Amino acid sequence: MRKRIFEIMQISKKDDAPSMAFDIVLVLVIFTNIAAMFLQTFSSLSAYNDVFEVIELVTVGFFCVEYILRILTADYLYPKKSRGRAMIRFLFSFDGVVDLLTIIPAFFLSGFVAFRLLRVVRIFHLFRINSQYDSFNVIKTVL
Repeated sequence: MRKRIFEIMQISKKDDAPSMAFDIVLVLVIFTNIAAMFLQTFSSLSAYNDVFEVIELVTVGFFCVEYILRILTADYLYPKKSRGRAMIRFLFSFDGVVDLLTIIPAFFLSGFVAFRLLRVVRIFHLFRINSQYDSFNVIKTVL
């Protein structure tokens, strides 16, 4: 089961519908999170701050689940390492650090806008996805 979770979360192949769906959902969650964060900065939209906070909570929850699943399946990403070493390797990898830094502000540093802006770095996931197939065309099709 862990292997299948890993396969779904990795960059999808065109014949793997659950993995493609995950990629699309991930892209939409990233953009939704960034849009909510951006819209919160407008004082004219302050009446919707509760909605933006709920969106942020849900999307950060998604990021947390994804992060935990990536840690738990790290031994498939680094097959030559033991499970523990693979987990540590993921935690200190670029993706692992970026993922952690995008989650932490929601719990501890909510007042620090600079840390919240690190979520924009999650767009790098789009480039990873885009290396396999044109994710921006997928987004266009979804919209």
